[in-house]
Amino acid sequence: MWLVKALGSYSWAGAAAELGLPPKRSREIANKVVSLLNATGRADFFDARLREAVRRVACDSGRIDYGARRRALANFTDIEREEWKGICQDASVPLGKRGGKSRYAAAWLWSRLTEGDYRCSPGFREKDGETERELYRRFVKQDLPALEVTLERRATRLVGGWMPMIR
Repeated sequence: MWLVKALGSYSWAGAAAELGLPPKRSREIANKVVSLLNATGRADFFDARLREAVRRVACDSGRIDYGARRRALANFTDIEREEWKGICQDASVPLGKRGGKSRYAAAWLWSRLTEGDYRCSPGFREKDGETERELYRRFVKQDLPALEVTLERRATRLVGGWMPMIR
């Protein structure tokens, strides 16, 4: 948010909106960080280092445009049923009910491909309560180990083939 704010002359709320983050919580976090940096006298140092990093990244022709990924995946709330069946079959994992594990897998993929927090994924925008987060954590712990390789192998096709690599 600091970077977006500095480069685009945004307010904290504007920077949060630009990144697709919840405004109220983002403002609270930003205020806490600014308070800590100011209390330690490191705000100017942090700002200078951030701008230095921006200059280096701007010259990197191999950088990934995570904003483009977020825009491309803006409606990626679930994996289509037929695709999910194939993924589960390849990974030898039970299919589960519609909108269950497949939705958590979509949130995990969104997070992985955008480097964003799964709670900011399109699938969690409408359903984000403690129960949903606990079910997601359970999915990551219990099901993801068997699904991860298959999901990553199919991710390029799921996002339209524009993704240069998956780490």
